[in-house]
Amino acid sequence: MRFLVLGHFVANMDGESQKIGGKKVRALLASLLLRPNQVASTADLIRRVWGDASPAAPRRVLQTYIVRLRQALTSSEAIITRPDGYEIRVEDDELDLLQFQQLIGKARDAGRLEQERELLHDALRLWRGPVCADIQSDILHGYDVPPITEQRLLALERRIEIDIRLGCIADLAPELFRITKDFPFRERLWVELMAVLYRQGRQADALDAYQSVSRQLNNEMGIEPGRELQETYLQILRGCGSSELLFPPEIAEIRRFSVSSAATQTTSAPNTQAIVRQGPTRSFRNKPHELPTRSAKLYGRAANLKAMDDTLRHFRRENRVVPGTIVVDGAAGVGKTALAVNWCTAATDDFPGGQLYLDLQGFGTHPPVGTVDALAILLCGLGIAPSDLPVDIASRSNLFRSLTAGQRILVLLDNARDSDQVRPLLPGRSCTAVVTSRSQMRGLVAHDGAERISLSGLGADASFNLLSAMVGDVRAEAERNDVLRIGSLCDYLPLALRIVGERAARLPGLRMAQLVNDLSRGAGWSDIFDAGGGMLVDLQTAFSWSYESLDPATARVFRVLGGICQTREFGLTVAAAVCGLPIADIRLHLDRLVALHLVDQSDHDRYRFQHLLHRYASEQARRLEHEPSTVLATPRLPLRERARGAAITRMGSAATRRIQ
Repeated sequence: MRFLVLGHFVANMDGESQKIGGKKVRALLASLLLRPNQVASTADLIRRVWGDASPAAPRRVLQTYIVRLRQALTSSEAIITRPDGYEIRVEDDELDLLQFQQLIGKARDAGRLEQERELLHDALRLWRGPVCADIQSDILHGYDVPPITEQRLLALERRIEIDIRLGCIADLAPELFRITKDFPFRERLWVELMAVLYRQGRQADALDAYQSVSRQLNNEMGIEPGRELQETYLQILRGCGSSELLFPPEIAEIRRFSVSSAATQTTSAPNTQAIVRQGPTRSFRNKPHELPTRSAKLYGRAANLKAMDDTLRHFRRENRVVPGTIVVDGAAGVGKTALAVNWCTAATDDFPGGQLYLDLQGFGTHPPVGTVDALAILLCGLGIAPSDLPVDIASRSNLFRSLTAGQRILVLLDNARDSDQVRPLLPGRSCTAVVTSRSQMRGLVAHDGAERISLSGLGADASFNLLSAMVGDVRAEAERNDVLRIGSLCDYLPLALRIVGERAARLPGLRMAQLVNDLSRGAGWSDIFDAGGGMLVDLQTAFSWSYESLDPATARVFRVLGGICQTREFGLTVAAAVCGLPIADIRLHLDRLVALHLVDQSDHDRYRFQHLLHRYASEQARRLEHEPSTVLATPRLPLRERARGAAITRMGSAATRRIQ
């Protein structure tokens, strides 16, 4: 079967269009095809299919739609079940999007302009209109479509550039008038239109085109034309020779690379990478104030805030020549961002140079922000025009450090994936970076001198105070024991507490004892998770972002331990026996789980699940249909430990059957 997404959505079998389900099923298939041969998370697909109006038990409905799709595609292997998501497998010749990107790659490698132009023409002919124009999904059109449209526009700009270079301009003006009407703020297309008109001897029309785009930018965006547009305008005013106008050789190479780079990106968020040329570095001129609005009141974090204050004073006493870096790490839902934003907001007077903020999207629906894009955002926050940005990562990182050195700027890098993502984004001396992450950021601590502040649950008193503020003091005191029990069952996680508190506040007749019962028993937990548009869906999604970042082997260890171990505490040798792995291997997997706060390490060889994460791991174990069989022991384990592992496995035999 061949799929067409570059226009109205079409599925063809032997040249004949096939009817694929209703609107929701088609939206699901389109969402998978816009990420071909990649995993799309369940939460991501739910949002694209239903938006904010998800049904009750959305995951179950999604599974039903997947079954229908597999039947319609006549192959159960076309859509593969992955941990907390699905992947559609297609070859290049089965999807016009992949064929388009393949042709763009060949154009990049072409040795001659004529050959590159022909390949770009072939790629652009595949487009029949806007991507998935007839698919009804605001999320899909808001996040998945723009990066693909950007690929088309970059290819189109490059093809027109080559046409101009080769002198093939007879039919370009009408095409460019039409395209600039569709994309009025695409300055590069206006530059090309002006160049074509000027080369055709239409100097007045070229100057009129500049006035037209200048008015639109000023009236609708409140900005002036960019440097390239202005320079082209001045060149035309001066009456320079047409061969001197536009496209110096070094710019052509940069644009050529940019087109191919965009074609290989398959992000679900709009691409923010600036396609620019090397230009003179501008001086630092903006004093940024980018911190998000301070979040809800903090409970039980006084000691953590004091630790951050003490760390900042320590940095100042040391008068560091390197930036001071504070890593705030902890499990999903523990309140890392809330703590960081509150502290940074309170500390603004200590940073007269300004405050920068960037969500790195290390864990979430969208792919992590790339280093090139992140540096572009930070540099633009300092007032650097996109036209002045260096092209490569090293140059951008050096420029960022140079501009911030000595300025006492605070940089909040939120939701970081790992140390490698953060390191090029650290500012210059006398500045401070605050990094929040689910990862322990061991590399930053070990090699870059970062100070780590790890967050755990709030504790009983702070959790009670938070819930009391949400449901009312009188109600909380009247059911004090149950409120305290809710805090314990929620692992004192602020996100979980606020979700439960919102439900209790919304339903004043609901007794706290009923919430305790719902959270204590497995069935109640599942019902809460599947409550469409409600309770703990957000918490389950938050956990899934950590789980989805694991490699398959470590994810299996997480599931097996959650599905089989009846107690939340276990030792290293028991884990090895239950998972059927050598001690060295299980230690490595557990260390990865600890690094992401999916499991706690209480002693050298002792580990512990938090209550909610244990439940989540157990649910993942039950959900997967084809978990490899559990081996009870390996020859390397002592007999006593093999017996302990076997005993634990027998206690969880029902879970074992479900996993197998």
